[in-house]
Amino acid sequence: MKKNIGFTAVVFIAIFLSSCTSTLNLVNSHSDVYIIDFRPYSNKGFLFTPEKYLSEYESIGQIDISFYPEALRIDPVTYGLPDKNSYLQGTWLIRKLDVDSLVNEVYKYADHMGADAIINFKVSSTSKIMDVSLDLPGISFTGFAIKRK
Repeated sequence: MKKNIGFTAVVFIAIFLSSCTSTLNLVNSHSDVYIIDFRPYSNKGFLFTPEKYLSEYESIGQIDISFYPEALRIDPVTYGLPDKNSYLQGTWLIRKLDVDSLVNEVYKYADHMGADAIINFKVSSTSKIMDVSLDLPGISFTGFAIKRK
């Protein structure tokens, strides 16, 4: 009889504890704001524009860059909570992307090619399957490098 009461208590506790896990039922409205400041490049005479360039120019080339953050497989129980510059995706600790670093990388490639402007650029999200448990999110940049006359 005592075994049945003990077993019943264990089952009851297990059911109670499993009902305590939270399920996402509501996501409040919110805004995600991403700002890319091109002023440091404008101050150097370099132009970034998502528009066409209507004056004369020399075509330099197409630039396509996909930028991915660092990711590290961890044990979330022993690692603890990530800092403000990271987030967890399953057992992966993923660093947040730094858009300014992406723009700086594009600028360096374009400058090395002899361009002084990137026109018709687009920035979009992308991802790359790195592992069965990791679909790494990234940012894709595409634009046309030119030399203004």
